[in-house]
Amino acid sequence: MVHHFFLVLSLEVRFDLVRASVNLTVASILIAFATSLKLPLSTTYVTFMVAMGTSLADGAWGRESAVYRITGVISIIGGWFLTAITAFTVAFIFANIINAGGNIAIIALLAFAVFIIIKTKKIHKKRQENEQEKVLENGKEISEETPILEKCSISVEKTLKNLIKIYSNILESLKNEDRKELKKIQKEVDKLNSKSKNLKDNVHNTIKLLENESIETGHYYVQVLDFLREIAHCINFISLPVLKHIENKHKGFLKEQIDELYEIDRKYFIEN
Repeated sequence: MVHHFFLVLSLEVRFDLVRASVNLTVASILIAFATSLKLPLSTTYVTFMVAMGTSLADGAWGRESAVYRITGVISIIGGWFLTAITAFTVAFIFANIINAGGNIAIIALLAFAVFIIIKTKKIHKKRQENEQEKVLENGKEISEETPILEKCSISVEKTLKNLIKIYSNILESLKNEDRKELKKIQKEVDKLNSKSKNLKDNVHNTIKLLENESIETGHYYVQVLDFLREIAHCINFISLPVLKHIENKHKGFLKEQIDELYEIDRKYFIEN
């Protein structure tokens, strides 16, 4: 049985190699032939369609995958047309603006371009900082000075403190009926949910590193992440209804209700 399995696997690997060779050869011939005739063509599209043709010929287009393959082809072709139409439209608009406004329009467009570049750079920088933070939290970047166990503890402690701060801000914004602040808080909650999910999804990377220090610690760390994920869900179930309540202009809470919420906050968060 095992021998038969490996025989079938070996044949499938050889067939994949043959199909890849056919794809590469046919695509190269078509690209070289069209180029010699000075015809405009997309090498990506030619290679993609050759792969689709070979997969159709060898019966790889099943009932489950045919829809996705056709959708992929249509998406690629539609994307080309959309790109061309968008580029044509934007160029037409900019040319008319420059023609109508002259030097003033040119200066305004240059200022707009500079603004877009600066904005894009800020977004890229923020994305890089988030990626670096994820790397540290996933335990993939370990310095010799700080043990992985201490880094895990710091990450969990920081997340818990952030949760407490968010909850207190929700109460304060609910008391003041501050919709703008609640929207900011909801963004923080979404980010916190994403962070806790990321920690849980990459727990296996941290467990491998924890094994060198303590095997039992890994078990407790997994439990902590499960609880952390549940807390993040709970804070979302609090912040979202509060935001909807204020956005829909419902009647604010009574002073007694606010005082009770603050009492809960003081008793279970501040004192502990």
